[in-house]
Amino acid sequence: MKFCLHGEDIGYLLGNGTVGVCFKETSRIVMDPNETFIQYYTNYDSSFETINLSTFSKKKSSQKKEMLMAKISLAMRFAKSLKKTKIPSPDSAVDNLDPTVPLYHVKYFVTENDSFLFKFSDKNIQVNFSDHTKMIIFWNTKKLCFVRNITEKCCLLDLNDVANMSSNSDIRQKFKNAKLMLSDLGTKIKAFVKM
Repeated sequence: MKFCLHGEDIGYLLGNGTVGVCFKETSRIVMDPNETFIQYYTNYDSSFETINLSTFSKKKSSQKKEMLMAKISLAMRFAKSLKKTKIPSPDSAVDNLDPTVPLYHVKYFVTENDSFLFKFSDKNIQVNFSDHTKMIIFWNTKKLCFVRNITEKCCLLDLNDVANMSSNSDIRQKFKNAKLMLSDLGTKIKAFVKM
């Protein structure tokens, strides 16, 4: 996953070409890899509205349309910027996606000390640390993948093994930081729900 910031909004590109934007005020846009439709979430836990990009611009102007057009425009800018360095391969083309089926996306994120924690719609977690290391926690299998750079193979570990590592182990320290960030994310979500 690649990502970039625009103020407090964050855009990202997934390996399959899906582009998403998480907005500061908790709405979300997820755009299919072919850029034909978006799924718009008004907040963290709302259901989505599917918007066909070819027909949406022809709709009658309204305040809601203008707000969505600004968000879609930002998503398109993120897509253009993030896809510049992605080399498309024939296998990466995604045909006939059903716009009524939720696309895999970042549901929540939190930042701390130049590190970013992303929680995906399937509950998996990715943490990009300030030193460019990455940790992916697979929720269902309770496994963890840790990489120091993109050329390194993923080191897949059981979460219990990480907990038993030496307290000064880099992986254990980063796992501890990830748990703190996840706790901060939980607090952020609870605060939103109370609003």
